[in-house]
Amino acid sequence: MSLSRLLQILVFAALAVVSTASRADDTDIFNQPPGVAPQAPNIIFILDNTANWSKASQPWSGSATQGDAELLAIKNFVKGLTKPANVGLMMFDVSTKDGGYVRYGVRDMTVAANNTALQDIVSGINVNSPTEKVNQPGSRQRPINHESSGAR
Repeated sequence: MSLSRLLQILVFAALAVVSTASRADDTDIFNQPPGVAPQAPNIIFILDNTANWSKASQPWSGSATQGDAELLAIKNFVKGLTKPANVGLMMFDVSTKDGGYVRYGVRDMTVAANNTALQDIVSGINVNSPTEKVNQPGSRQRPINHESSGAR
């Protein structure tokens, strides 16, 4: 065996050993240190108001259309929150049919006014309104990284 081949094998073995030692364990990611209060999660609902938004082609439980089922699920989730959470709502853009907009910015749902406001907005959305529905399938959502940077 040549010296260069032996060196390659040793370097590979050393890199393999070092890479396993630097791997993060689940407890490093998910466990909260003792005495530190966990932060509330940021939840952004991206509401699918595209072509099938007002269709009644499937038996949606408790709702006539896909859009009504989505809205009811969001409203029930927000209404039933028992732990701190920051929640927001995005929808596809009806005017450009390419991208989306923030319908309700991420806010702390432990504040009763915020929780009620989001429920009211969701309740006021009409799936049959042309101003709420994107008639172009395949619309894309713009990146939302800036929206998930924290509660407002």
